[in-house]
Amino acid sequence: MTRASVVMNDTPLKDANRAFQFSSDEWQEYEATVRAVMENGRLVKRKDKYEDVERAIEYLLSNRSILHSPPIICPPDSRESMMEQKVDFLSKANLTETQHEFAMRTLTYLGDHCAKKQTPNPLLVAWHKLKESGMVPRENCISTYMYVLSLDSSSSDTATEVANFHDLFYEPNEKTITLRIKSMIANENAAGAEELLQRSVGNGEWKKLRTYVPLLEMYCRQGDMASALHLYRRMQEQSRVYFEPETYALLIGTLAEQGWFRRDSPPISGMQELGFSNANGPGLFDELAAEMAADILELNNASSRILYNGFIKGFSSGNPVADDEEIAVDNTPANEDKLAIGRVSLNDNTAICPKTGAKLQLFQLDDEQRRSVHDTLLEMAGIQYEKFMHELEARFKNKMTALDSSDFAVRELRRFSDWLNERQGKPFTAIVDGPNVAYFGHGNVHYSQVKKVVDELERMNERPLVVMPTKYTATRFNVNYSSTQELTDRDLAVLKELNETGKLYTVPSKCLDDYYWMLASTSNQSTACDDYDYDMNVPISDSDGRFPGLRPMLVTNDQMRDHRWDLLEPRLFRRWCSCHIVNYNFTEFVEDEWADHRRVDFCAADFFSNEIQGNPTPGNEVGSSQNVAWHFPVDGWDEHDRLCIRLPL
Repeated sequence: MTRASVVMNDTPLKDANRAFQFSSDEWQEYEATVRAVMENGRLVKRKDKYEDVERAIEYLLSNRSILHSPPIICPPDSRESMMEQKVDFLSKANLTETQHEFAMRTLTYLGDHCAKKQTPNPLLVAWHKLKESGMVPRENCISTYMYVLSLDSSSSDTATEVANFHDLFYEPNEKTITLRIKSMIANENAAGAEELLQRSVGNGEWKKLRTYVPLLEMYCRQGDMASALHLYRRMQEQSRVYFEPETYALLIGTLAEQGWFRRDSPPISGMQELGFSNANGPGLFDELAAEMAADILELNNASSRILYNGFIKGFSSGNPVADDEEIAVDNTPANEDKLAIGRVSLNDNTAICPKTGAKLQLFQLDDEQRRSVHDTLLEMAGIQYEKFMHELEARFKNKMTALDSSDFAVRELRRFSDWLNERQGKPFTAIVDGPNVAYFGHGNVHYSQVKKVVDELERMNERPLVVMPTKYTATRFNVNYSSTQELTDRDLAVLKELNETGKLYTVPSKCLDDYYWMLASTSNQSTACDDYDYDMNVPISDSDGRFPGLRPMLVTNDQMRDHRWDLLEPRLFRRWCSCHIVNYNFTEFVEDEWADHRRVDFCAADFFSNEIQGNPTPGNEVGSSQNVAWHFPVDGWDEHDRLCIRLPL
């Protein structure tokens, strides 16, 4: 049958005897949407009979109820009740299974229509029709209804009922459980929310942070911190729950505000069973802060305010900041018997906090982490090379040769790694990003700058290695698509000297040189270091005047924004940058870029790590006890600014 042959009338079914409990606006919007859906050429199939379509639409456009439609609250017998509802409905409405199926198909299309239009109101009536008639649509239809009804807070109760319905007939998921938990919390039913989470413990693969946060917020709001900490531990046990700064700030800030970190506070019950060594006081704060530091790297402005205000209120130590206010810098030293809290600017040469006297650490990659970075770089090299070759093939219609197989870049990078570990001679202590230095400030290659950097590093008692793509060691090469560059005799003399003295490594064609100088930092240079018993960690105030920090240093101004750093764990990448990257700058020249008076300046790698850390403060005169000062980087603050928290003795 054709769409044009369907007649839609407003005659109510003769069996209907109850008026709908919807406003006239809601009904009219629903009615208009049904008519719009009927205009969809895909709704009515060739097999559909005219009388079946007409009868189904007659029911859908009837504004009278046939059966009572009970709420869906997931009791054990609700699934059976829905089946009985359908049988009773078909009998009283005098509809056939075929007509019932077409009505359900129409309501499914109606859900898709409302999703595209972002209009929840028609689904309020449609959901009543679905329940009344005992329909059990496919899961994607139920998910669509749930999504659209969640768009408007005024229809949240219906959205929750849809979620209950979903979990009766299909596997619960994150969205349905979260909606149901929020509904229980809105009714102050914490026990029901806990029971629901506990009952669905076998479905942990979909459990995420937002499934738990509403309940955690409720416990914190009620001041039930024992329950909050129990839930916190359960959240940690779920592999798919990734904490955000606001979550830690909520928990720690609430504990601080309620005085649980004070030395005179009573213990929180059940803490030992949860694996805590401390049930109250500064020790509990240190434990939670340490867990936070192991999980996240920094705060954002919102979470820094939550923490700051919690401690300010809990220790009666000043005025809280408003939601739109940024914490001001305060470097005033704090007495040990007072709470030290505020935004501080750390000394970037000594790494000492002006408020507490604590010295921050520079965290280095341990052996396992170095291997992880090393192996990840090999993986990244393979991915980048394969992508590059596909781009070349698409651009020039070439086929990849046997030499250009996808593992070529990995083999070459591994060869470089092996060369570093097995070569004889003193270890390299500075790796130079050759093209970055050569191009700095120019649109073409300047080997005068490479020589300046190498000479200055040697003057500083470093042993440099320049990493340079093969392309830039040729006499003539393309600079870009429209121009070429020919090296001068003086440029070629620099290359010759670097090569003959073992200070140059040329990267094979089509391989990304960045991975080479990065990987060099993870190499132990085993043979060279063993032969010379060389310590690759230079202390502060080195007797030779060398930059302090881990070797080899990586000389580059590369911001490293154009690689797949998502393959590297953020903490490893940040520690790698802090320990190795050294920036540089050249003084300008007027006529002679090779002039002896032209200077290159280096900016040393970080003196302390840019991540959350707790460190002891200097001992006091009364005893040997030391307080721990915690420093939290905050996204958007100055590089060396931290939120400092140290509890009073």
